[in-house]
Amino acid sequence: MPDLDWLTGKDFKKEIVIRAHSTTQQLGFKTDTSVTVFLLFMLNKYHVENKQLAGEFNLLEVRTPEKALAAVDILLTEAARFADSRNSKTIDITDITKAHSTKYSIIWPFCGKKKHQGFILLS
Repeated sequence: MPDLDWLTGKDFKKEIVIRAHSTTQQLGFKTDTSVTVFLLFMLNKYHVENKQLAGEFNLLEVRTPEKALAAVDILLTEAARFADSRNSKTIDITDITKAHSTKYSIIWPFCGKKKHQGFILLS
């Protein structure tokens, strides 16, 4: 089974929190704690499936921390769009869950194998 244990390590979780805060600030938004909790929850939820998929499709070499952090940017950018449509400058749990649903197939490692068989790779 591929070694993707870095996904659930404390250091990487800390990087996600930092990245989420940084991206949100760059977008000109604020976020509540539930958004970060959601990201960490989804990361843990799909960890086993991600390891299995990486092994099945032999794609471990393209699954890197940088691409995982890029998925945080994608999710938060989409969530900011939803917050903006509500005329809000705060991204909340509703925004991030909508973003997750909308961008599901391109936000590895925050997705599982249920909706897509194979990976749509981030370039």
